[in-house]
Amino acid sequence: MVRLPPGARNLRRFLSQCPDDAILSAESDEVMVMLKSLEDSESPREIKSFGEIVGTLSHQALSVARNSLRIAAMSKECENLDEGSPFFKTRRFTGLHRRLVRCLDELEGWELDSQGLRRVAVECEARLRDKLTGLADLSDQTWDVLRRIGRISNAARMRNALEGDTVVIKQPIVLLLGSTYEPVLAKWIKWATKGGNDITVVVDWHPNAPDLYRAARRLEVELGVEATEIPASNALSSSIFSESASPGLAV
Repeated sequence: MVRLPPGARNLRRFLSQCPDDAILSAESDEVMVMLKSLEDSESPREIKSFGEIVGTLSHQALSVARNSLRIAAMSKECENLDEGSPFFKTRRFTGLHRRLVRCLDELEGWELDSQGLRRVAVECEARLRDKLTGLADLSDQTWDVLRRIGRISNAARMRNALEGDTVVIKQPIVLLLGSTYEPVLAKWIKWATKGGNDITVVVDWHPNAPDLYRAARRLEVELGVEATEIPASNALSSSIFSESASPGLAV
């Protein structure tokens, strides 16, 4: 595991030190975009989506539904909401569709699916109960559509992988996670490395604010590995959160 101060310059320097045969990946779509922009077009290192890696290490045929596809499916299902739904008045807004997909994705990472939402809803007051039940219904409806075209969620892929043996690949994997912690993800990393794969997890960290990225620290504890700290590559980055001023340019 590597602790890396956030920022494109720090990440670029770290990537330049990765093995030539490494596979680079990230858990979030946003970081994947930045990763592709920072790697030189002539770099020998391969860039793969996290979904591809999960599938490769577990021989799963079903593809992960891209975020844009999930949002489109959610938009379609929201068109059919009736007036009793807590999401009815905002059903046509793309912002709602994006937020619902992101919320369901995070809940699934914490091993809370539609059935789990319904179990929790029973214990809640009426307004929250309606929202949780409506969320569970939309989850079932969108995934019914996506499964018919051979798509599943990444969390489902990871859960399925845990039930089988690990496929071992020769190339080392560098996985950028930022400040992310989800139980399913932590279990999958331990499963993949225990099976024999070489995975370097990169998390956000800053020497002047060690408690800032709590999710990343929780992942470290869960994985039970010692992290290597990489210092910031420039004075501005290293001075953030510092209690003392760094020398600037003379005026």
